[in-house]
Amino acid sequence: MFKKDFTVFEEGIKELADASFSVHDALIFNSVVSKVDENDEFKRSFPVLPTDEKDVVASLATNAILDRPTGNGVNWARVKFEVDAYGVSYTTTGGLTFGWEYHVDPFMNDRHDPFYSFFIEHPAGVAPADRTLRKTFEKLGWKEFVKEDVL
Repeated sequence: MFKKDFTVFEEGIKELADASFSVHDALIFNSVVSKVDENDEFKRSFPVLPTDEKDVVASLATNAILDRPTGNGVNWARVKFEVDAYGVSYTTTGGLTFGWEYHVDPFMNDRHDPFYSFFIEHPAGVAPADRTLRKTFEKLGWKEFVKEDVL
């Protein structure tokens, strides 16, 4: 599992999405903006990367509730989505897990500013040395943790 802290949510989610196609795909899949012309006539729709925490959660939640078995017999229903006041964990159909934890000092003193710890975990747990995920996140300065160290 790779983790990196950010004080600004938007910076963390953008870096995570820019570094992983799977994360980017999960975030934009149900985030569509419709383009209209000056006469308010529909032109086209295109996916956008949500960068606000609320919009990111809404997009991932929509993926999860629409990820149901289909009529063609393909069981895509393998997305997992967990959310609470202190973070989100999302697992793609392929088994990649990503999300963030929100950290705030409960006593609201000046020692620590609130921050987000973004994380990503390879489906195998530890990303193999030859995998793009490992190379990319190491290059970006994300730190690797064994899952038991984080819990």
